Amino acid sequence: MAHTSQHPPPQGMQPGASASAQGAHSMDMRLDGQDQVFAGLLQAQQQTELRQEAVWRQNRVALSQDFEKLTEKLDEQSGVIRKVWGQQQKLLRLVGIQNKLQDQDRQIQLFIEYQKSFLNSLQTPLELQAEAMQSLQKNQLEMMQAVGLDDKTVEFMSDPDAPLVRNDLGGGQEHQYDAALLEFINEPTSKGGMRAVLNHDPDYDAKLMRKAMKGLGTNERQLLTVVGSRCRAQRLATSLAYATNYKRNLLDDVVSETSGNFGELLRALLMPGAAYDARCVRKAVKGLGTDDTSLVEVVCTRTNQEIRALKHHYKELYKRDVVADVRSDTSGHYQKLLLAVLAGTRDESNHIDIEEVKEDAQQLYSAGEGRMGTNESVFIEILTQKNYAHLRAVFAQYSKLEDFDIEKSIVRETSFNLKAGLLTLVKAARSKPRLFAELLNNAVKGAGSNAARIIRILASRSEIDLYDICDEYMDMYKESLENRLRRELGGNFRKLVLELFDDGDFDPDVDAKRLRGALRGFWRNKTAINRVISVRTLDQRLLVRDRYKAMYKASLVKDLQSELGGDYRTLVISLLTPYDEYLAMEAHRAIAGLGTNDGSLIEIICTRNGYEMKNLKEAYKKKYGSDLSADVRSDTSGHYRSLLCALIDVERDDSEPPNEEAAMEEASRLFRAGEETIGTDESVFIDVLTRHSYPQLKLIFDKYNKLCDYDVAKSITRETSFNFKKALLTVVDVVRDPAEYFARRLRSFIEGVGTEDQNLIRVIVSRSEVDLREIGQAYFKVFKHTLEHDVQDDTSGFYQKLLLRLIRHFGQATNRRVQLTKSQTQAGLGHVSGASAADMPAASAGRSRGRGNAAHHGTRVSGGAAYNVASAPGLL
Repeated sequence: MAHTSQHPPPQGMQPGASASAQGAHSMDMRLDGQDQVFAGLLQAQQQTELRQEAVWRQNRVALSQDFEKLTEKLDEQSGVIRKVWGQQQKLLRLVGIQNKLQDQDRQIQLFIEYQKSFLNSLQTPLELQAEAMQSLQKNQLEMMQAVGLDDKTVEFMSDPDAPLVRNDLGGGQEHQYDAALLEFINEPTSKGGMRAVLNHDPDYDAKLMRKAMKGLGTNERQLLTVVGSRCRAQRLATSLAYATNYKRNLLDDVVSETSGNFGELLRALLMPGAAYDARCVRKAVKGLGTDDTSLVEVVCTRTNQEIRALKHHYKELYKRDVVADVRSDTSGHYQKLLLAVLAGTRDESNHIDIEEVKEDAQQLYSAGEGRMGTNESVFIEILTQKNYAHLRAVFAQYSKLEDFDIEKSIVRETSFNLKAGLLTLVKAARSKPRLFAELLNNAVKGAGSNAARIIRILASRSEIDLYDICDEYMDMYKESLENRLRRELGGNFRKLVLELFDDGDFDPDVDAKRLRGALRGFWRNKTAINRVISVRTLDQRLLVRDRYKAMYKASLVKDLQSELGGDYRTLVISLLTPYDEYLAMEAHRAIAGLGTNDGSLIEIICTRNGYEMKNLKEAYKKKYGSDLSADVRSDTSGHYRSLLCALIDVERDDSEPPNEEAAMEEASRLFRAGEETIGTDESVFIDVLTRHSYPQLKLIFDKYNKLCDYDVAKSITRETSFNFKKALLTVVDVVRDPAEYFARRLRSFIEGVGTEDQNLIRVIVSRSEVDLREIGQAYFKVFKHTLEHDVQDDTSGFYQKLLLRLIRHFGQATNRRVQLTKSQTQAGLGHVSGASAADMPAASAGRSRGRGNAAHHGTRVSGGAAYNVASAPGLL
């Protein structure tokens, strides 16, 4: 039976209450307890949260402080890293710059070495030259006295102004040493060859060379144009720029991109002369057999300095000793001869001792013709060690001891390579240009041609005595060397060879024939036209024009007009027009039709001196049958018209000398007419600037600067306007520096969009024989570019090529050579130009056109007869 517990009723509940009520009351009690527990828990939780929030706040502040500290540290570290990175970059840049500088330094040192070798191979120190000259003069006097000349004759021969060549020394008495005297006293002075191009830009040439060889194919025409028109020093500068700018070797690129004789000649021209000599010697002795012809030609014709440079470059290029290689590849007396020359110990003074001359001549005779057999050592010793002046005297003395000269004795007494070497030494002592002329003739005669010899000689002599070689060739073979090579060679090899000859010898019949050939057939040979037109003076071109008409019964100008076109035709025709007539045509073009080309008109009229203006007016009158002044007056107005007409009508006194007092008075007039008064008295400016000579105007401008706070040009700018201002400023600019004025004009024609070709042609053509060289210098000075560079960038085609040839030819500091035959001289050149230089006023003769390059050539030999070109009417 289950036991049932008995509980007393809850407090507050009446006994006997029902069980359900008691249960509800109990539940309420429990709920109240739970509420109290929950409230306690909630209060505890809230307190906990408060404590946690307080702790979190404390931790957040601490963390924030720590984060800020960490951020600061990171910023510091970032700054340090950036500094380190920047320093690293600087170091890398410095290392790169240092490497570039080291590379450039190596290239510069190599170039300097090449330059030193090149310069040393061309000249001896001035002190030695002066000492040698004094020694020569002393020994000449001793020799002349030793041969029995009287004091009067000795004094005559010692006079530097006396003629050197005399057939009669000492009152008609024949003297023993006349031939020797004439040979060493009249030793010709070398006229040299190719000259340096002014204001050379090696970076631009390097760019052209790189462009010519980059990509597929090679522009060989561009290569030969650049290489053929520069001197060796400029080519080496271009090689240095090429290496610096493109990190490539120019010579290696040229060798890889070209071939045959053309490539070999390019190589020869791009190398230092002594380096190419070393290459020729190495080729001669390398492998089986020996090229004795090349070996003798190179070794036996070089000076001591050239021999030393050859040995140095041989060692640098091939890591071998040239003396050892020659010794191992030759033998006998021939070997001794070459080694003696390679020792480089020849006396290179001009010292002559008459007793020593007699002794050496006797030794040569005794060593050869005067005994059985031959003592070759004596020939080798004398011919390799004695100076050329002494040897020429010895040869003359030898011919008096024997019935024939020294060359014939060598042929009789020696043989094979020794004979060739001795003969080369003798001929070199007599005249190197004549020797090389003979060698070149041997190279081109017969079937085919010896291209290797042609390359060797032209590359080595192009800047030393090429013109002398041309003279000797003409004298020996009655034909110009240039024409002979043109006939024998072909392709780009021929073109490059002909570039080295510059202008060559002038023959109007030959030029007329070339132009005729260039205009016949379907294709017009514009290259041939450029070669003829660009290298001749105006007088020569006009003579060619007349010969063309006489030979072919046709007008050269009309033929060219019908066959050519565009700016190229304009340029060619302008070069065949007399300058005064051409400028008259340009002036008429400026004022004809609607409107006026004031820029051209101002340039033409405001840049003429009195003499030039007189010729311009006469040419205009002859061409158009009207007065230039009247036509200008009808097409202009105001003070501008008055100034132009005054420049045309008032005959400027070019002979007026500078006068300080008169200059101050005129400067005061200008000051009173402008800055000192309100308004401007333009008539005073017109009067002063149109009457006086250029030297006097320059002095007036200087005096004006002392009177006024402004330069006269600034005063003109302040006081005048429009075309009148431009014309006055042009006169001022031309008086002060005509070269800079025309340089700035040329720049204005080229810069910007398009090219003012008509104006460009006018300036280059009209100034080509006046001051184009000075204009080129001024252009480079002002704009830091060469005129050639900018013209090449702004033009194209054969028009461009002809412009560049004119700039290179007439812009170089070299005297051009003119050669006329007797028939050409008798044909008369007086019709070519107007008045001669003798008719010009003193102040303007120096500025006349036509005087430029042709007037200084002096006497030349052609066809066996000598004619004085300077005396021919019309060439001055």
